[in-house]
Amino acid sequence: MATLSSLKTVVETETLMKGTFPSSVSDLGVSPSAAIGTLSLAPLSGTAGAGKIIMEFVYATPQNKTKKMALQRDGEGSWKCIATHAVSDKDLLPKSCTAAQTIP
Repeated sequence: MATLSSLKTVVETETLMKGTFPSSVSDLGVSPSAAIGTLSLAPLSGTAGAGKIIMEFVYATPQNKTKKMALQRDGEGSWKCIATHAVSDKDLLPKSCTAAQTIP
């Protein structure tokens, strides 16, 4: 969660300056490789300024490998946490994160 949160300010600033959610972490001067996985951005079509900062776990325990966690911004600037963890893995998620969501 800390890795995603650290990008939130950069993404928010970029979104407010340009009016659109950025499409690549490289455009922000950030490496897509993180200590526990890979980072990506996914603008949401149809809503200006909406999108997701996504972490796909690569270097994790077998039960978490290929799982994803994201911070999603709506067009109004509100953020929420979502994750692809199964409901049985809910104890592994931050309390503010909603489980069993699809993340591209």
